[in-house]
Amino acid sequence: MSRAHAEQLGIVIPTLNAGLTICATLQSLGAIVNAGASVLVIDGGSADDTLERVIGQGFSFLRNPGNMYEAINEGCARLATPWLTWLNGDDVLYGDSLCRRLNAAEYQDDVLYGTVDFIDSEGRFLHCWRCAPAGDLLRLYRSGYSPLLQQGAVFRRSVFERLGGFRSCYKFVADADFWWRALEAGSRFREMPGPPVAAFRVHRGQLSHVNARAMHEEHLRVVHAHGFHPTWRSGVASALRFRGRNIGNYLMRLGRRRLISGKWRLARSYDAPPVHCASDDSG
Repeated sequence: MSRAHAEQLGIVIPTLNAGLTICATLQSLGAIVNAGASVLVIDGGSADDTLERVIGQGFSFLRNPGNMYEAINEGCARLATPWLTWLNGDDVLYGDSLCRRLNAAEYQDDVLYGTVDFIDSEGRFLHCWRCAPAGDLLRLYRSGYSPLLQQGAVFRRSVFERLGGFRSCYKFVADADFWWRALEAGSRFREMPGPPVAAFRVHRGQLSHVNARAMHEEHLRVVHAHGFHPTWRSGVASALRFRGRNIGNYLMRLGRRRLISGKWRLARSYDAPPVHCASDDSG
């Protein structure tokens, strides 16, 4: 892994009661940290053993009692690297793929993004997901879609500073607002080919599962705040291209769901059925 490229990257990890998953997230950073990347954990007030596990993995942390995006703003402001990204406390990073992506960056690139894997609560691969082409991103945001996954994106510090960071008035989808504002400001987004750069863990306890309805409502507020009112007809061509390039991933998702849980349906959570251990009555 190229040390020069890794040293350009700062990674913020906002945490809140992530004790069950944070070790896997931090362990995935081992090689890229050894190559020089900077990592900053910002905790929002965990009541479980998240911080003990962070310390046990050799990482330090800061506390920020605000919401997730306030934590991300503080972390990005503290890191001095030219490139930035953030991971949730249950995501996984593929450092070698990310360094190759930074190596391929051109001078005018502001945001690099690519394919993201989805894994289940046990870390088993489910499917991958391709984001929308760069030319369709703004049209899709205006139509009410979320066409870019932050786990697979890195952005220049100059973009963060120019936009004034993430709008912490949004609790769940300030990243969509951030990408939207960056596009409107003329930032160059570049979809990078090659293997996935990160994995998004799908499980019942995650923010997007527990607060799915609130996230949807907040996303609509973001769309309206930007002056748009999406209908089913808006952006239909871009939406078809976006969904069409993922037909194979939809099928893979369905098949993996059937294999792991025994159910033929696209579900928000891929947790396997609970294991019931027989009690030992022999004694």
